Amino acid sequence: MANSIKKIGIAILRRKLTAEETKRLSKLEAIAAKLKRGENVQNLQLQTWLSEDEYAQIEVEWQEQLELREELKDKPNELKRYEEKLREATFNYNRAEGYSNKGKHDTAKTFCNFTVEHTEWLFS
Repeated sequence: MANSIKKIGIAILRRKLTAEETKRLSKLEAIAAKLKRGENVQNLQLQTWLSEDEYAQIEVEWQEQLELREELKDKPNELKRYEEKLREATFNYNRAEGYSNKGKHDTAKTFCNFTVEHTEWLFS
């Protein structure tokens, strides 16, 4: 029984695509490649090459993505404060690195110490 199922699966995989199926596959692969490169794809192109169900699924997933993005906009105040302090710490650390690279080690140490003193709570 398992062998016959396996043979049927192989036969299906070996089936030649029709000219229309080959063209659709080619277009869908091109669309997928554009999306992987981060490029935009027009809705009309998606509607042309996807089935109605496939296109509807993309619409549903896009709406879910929009809802998720909206939820993420409403960050708690603690998180906003953390992100601001982390940005400040990163900025000061980068300034310290810059001064160190220029040979101004005392100034670099001052910025480094300032960063450590004012951000200890971030890591506790």
